[in-house]
Amino acid sequence: SDVTAKVTHELNERHSFTFKSSYLREKSDVPYSGLTLAEYRADPRANPFVNDEFELYRFGTSLSHRYAPAPNAVLTTSAYYSYFDRDWWRQSSNSNERPNDSSDPACGGMANLLTTCGNQGRLRQYSTKGIEPRLTLTGTWFGMEGELRTGLRYHEEKQSRVQANGDTPTSRTPGTGRNAGVVEDQERFADAASGFVQATLSAGRFTVVPGVRYESIDFERRNLLNGAVGRTDLQQWIPGIGATWRMDEELTFFAGAHRGFAPPRVEDIVTNAGGVVELDAELSWNYELGVRARPQPGVGLELTAFRMDFSNQIVPASVAGGTGATLTSAGETLHQGLEALVDLARPLPAGLDGYARLAWTWLADAEYVGTRFSSVPGFGTTGVSGNRLPYAAENLATLTLGLGTERWRAQTEAVYTGEMYTDDLNTVAVTSNGQRGRMPSHVVWNATVNFAATDAIDVYATVKNFTDRTYVVDMTRGLIPGSPRLVQAGFTARF
Repeated sequence: SDVTAKVTHELNERHSFTFKSSYLREKSDVPYSGLTLAEYRADPRANPFVNDEFELYRFGTSLSHRYAPAPNAVLTTSAYYSYFDRDWWRQSSNSNERPNDSSDPACGGMANLLTTCGNQGRLRQYSTKGIEPRLTLTGTWFGMEGELRTGLRYHEEKQSRVQANGDTPTSRTPGTGRNAGVVEDQERFADAASGFVQATLSAGRFTVVPGVRYESIDFERRNLLNGAVGRTDLQQWIPGIGATWRMDEELTFFAGAHRGFAPPRVEDIVTNAGGVVELDAELSWNYELGVRARPQPGVGLELTAFRMDFSNQIVPASVAGGTGATLTSAGETLHQGLEALVDLARPLPAGLDGYARLAWTWLADAEYVGTRFSSVPGFGTTGVSGNRLPYAAENLATLTLGLGTERWRAQTEAVYTGEMYTDDLNTVAVTSNGQRGRMPSHVVWNATVNFAATDAIDVYATVKNFTDRTYVVDMTRGLIPGSPRLVQAGFTARF
């Protein structure tokens, strides 16, 4: 079940409130592990672990207050909270575990999977909360019309992580066998404070948008089994600037340079024993240069060249070379290419409106820069400089075709994903465990219909992968196929 609600109330011209809330619950028999190559060839949608169970509960809420003390000033303050509970009882976490309890003589292997083999309960609870005030001012600065935005944010995250191993395939509590019991019990915390200021200044056809953000993050990890506690912190300035030049009503040029920043996770910077890992934040300089054109009504064109220079890109070690590790630094990497967008819309006979959109990304380069060696076990002395990064398709494209009126709209889309390597060695042949090799390209077709039943009620239906194509989407835990044909329906009501 998935329910969302939003209520907006305007007290007067200066004050208004917006309340949002969401609720999600899911229970399914989905496994975590991917398939070995032999299992995938036999049946790509097979589930060897029929007793695995995934249960999820999520609740989120937020309250925003908008205050306009003057015609040129708006202060918006948002407070939010979310709670996420996930229990995943499973008998395998990757294709090398067949099953994860095989070292117990009572289990022994897959022959006893459904009878005497135990399981693992990966039990997770996450909570986040925070508050964020933002002030927007409009006026004239340095002889230029503009807008000044500034804000602060305080954010807290808490994780509770337990691994409880059971004695049987259907256990939902810790057991007493050889591999059973509670083997992990941790709490992880991240407290972040940030602030930013951004200005939008316009002079005629020229607009410049400079800005800067500051992040300060405190990390803490507590091992409740051995009492170990570790703490560390991280600070970072994040500047950026963008500019546009509107040559005329039909043609606009734009450019930008921004600092990219992504902090490591708590578990990757603080060890289980309370030590601190020297893992720097993911940092990059990102550049773009492009043009946006509307040569005639109903026609939109956009072309952008981009470049992302990572001084320290963080990738999952399982992606770089094998399941079981956490995150690793890929060091210097380079991503660059082009993005293109074509938008077409025109009225058709019988009161219909037709439209088409083509979005294409060409990632010409996505490679390791400098002296780098493989993270694949057994290949630590093999150089990978110049190799393509794992899971970096050279081409991505989406073609959308639609038709509709004021009351209804129908569209179909084709989503293309190019071939990808899944390890830093750029291995082509798929390995027997299904965790390394080249993933072939694929196209997925989707369709959606929306209908305005009344002025207050909209209904919709969506079919994803309506050709029911089988294709591989991930190999970090073994071969995992994409979703089969999925049909969804729902409605939106406004009060």
